[in-house]
Amino acid sequence: AALQALGKYEEAYSAYDTATDSDASNYEAHKKKADTLSILGKQKEAIEYYDEAIKLQPDLAFAYNNKGNALYRVDKYEEALECYNKAIELQPNYADACNNKGATLAVLRKYEEAVKCYDKAIELNPCILTYTNKSEALKALGKYTEAQQCDKEIFAIQSRDANSIYNRVDRDVISQDQQQKLDLKLGLFVSNIKPNISNNNSVDTVPGNVQAVEP
Repeated sequence: AALQALGKYEEAYSAYDTATDSDASNYEAHKKKADTLSILGKQKEAIEYYDEAIKLQPDLAFAYNNKGNALYRVDKYEEALECYNKAIELQPNYADACNNKGATLAVLRKYEEAVKCYDKAIELNPCILTYTNKSEALKALGKYTEAQQCDKEIFAIQSRDANSIYNRVDRDVISQDQQQKLDLKLGLFVSNIKPNISNNNSVDTVPGNVQAVEP
């Protein structure tokens, strides 16, 4: 996990590979190995190791969510939905899986169902990513007034986050890394062709619009 956090994904993969060679029953190492492969864009291999982790630990909601993300990235949306449904069944308050299910339904043009998933995700964890997805789904349904309300919520979150950062950071000694993070908070949210999914690996937000979680 420390190597992942530093962006050393190839080294992280080697470490997890060694861990699974030493103990084939280490489901967490299998999951982390899959997460790393997914970050490296090797989705088919990642899916195999998520399956291994799930076989060893069938109630691993995070593994189902991230397997769903890998399937989403290779356009296997129906299979991705099955994974998100299982993740939510195992962990009903899993906001990221609710967002990701909504994102997948939106790709399938099931916008009404997608909005319901986004509403659940927002109830659990109101965040820019999910409000953005909901806004896009509402626009697809022609519900522009409701979409504008989502956009207002996005602006409110951005403003709160930005104010919080400014209050904590001395602008005279801010590092380049901090400045980049601050700029992201203050900048315009870039719309994607696909809805955003959330990732449950060390890279919290994946370009594309799907979410993860646990480090």
